[in-house]
Formats: sequence, C-alpha cells, structure tokens
Amino acid sequence: MINKLLILKRLNDAGDLLREFEDDHSAYWFYSKAYLFFNKPSKRFSADKELIAAMKFNPYVPLYLFGIRKMPKVLPEYIGIGDEPEAIAYVADSIEVWGSDKNIAHWLSVIYNKMENELNKLCEEKEKDRRERFKEFGNELPS
Repeated sequence: MINKLLILKRLNDAGDLLREFEDDHSAYWFYSKAYLFFNKPSKRFSADKELIAAMKFNPYVPLYLFGIRKMPKVLPEYIGIGDEPEAIAYVADSIEVWGSDKNIAHWLSVIYNKMENELNKLCEEKEKDRRERFKEFGNELPS
C-alpha cells in the first residue's frame, strides 16, 4: 500500500499512513519515510537522517537495490526484522519506488557511498549474530 502511494506521488496520504503506523519497525516503514522526506520540500532537511536510520536498520536493502547482491529467484520463506530476507522481500516489492526517479536513486547512492564501510560492518555483525543464534541447526539456517 505505501509503495503505491509513493509511486503515485500521493505524499500526503503516504505521510498519513506512516503516522498511523509510526510504531511499526520494518524496512518498509524506515525506507518509505526516507523516500517521503526526500520528496516533501518541508521535510527535505531531514531526509538524509531518515535514510541513514533506514540503512542502519536494514543495511542489506541498498545491496539488493544496486544489484551488489543478486536477488534470489524465490523469495525467502521466513522474514525477520532488519535481516537480509526482509531486505530481499522489501526490494522485490519496492524496486519500482526507488528505480522510478533518477534523483532519488542518485541520493540513495551518495548516502550509501558515504556509509559503505559502516554498512558492511553492520552486515557482518548481523550475519555473525545469525550464525550464533542458529548454530544448533548447522547448515540448515532459515533463509
């Protein structure tokens, strides 16, 4: 729903929806809020801060948006919060949002390039944590 509002540039409606579910913590809401702030002149000054928060919440999203990591042919069966499967599901559903505007794609790439090392470390930490949590399953980690 939020993606359709953003694609249609129904920014006020998207803002209302985000406020209605402001306690939701998912890649959808973090990245949608950043996108909305970038596109609303009254909120533009906070857009970088919101995108940085989104990237820290789920650092995998830009990797899939930019094609650094290849999208799987099948979407993940299980999705966590802030994890790689969530990023895959988000990108599969949101690629049109981020790919529909050269300015937004450029902005995303500029912020990503500034944060690339930090985001890579976050991904490594998340992957290490995931291996620890699921070590009892051996190689049968949920995807």
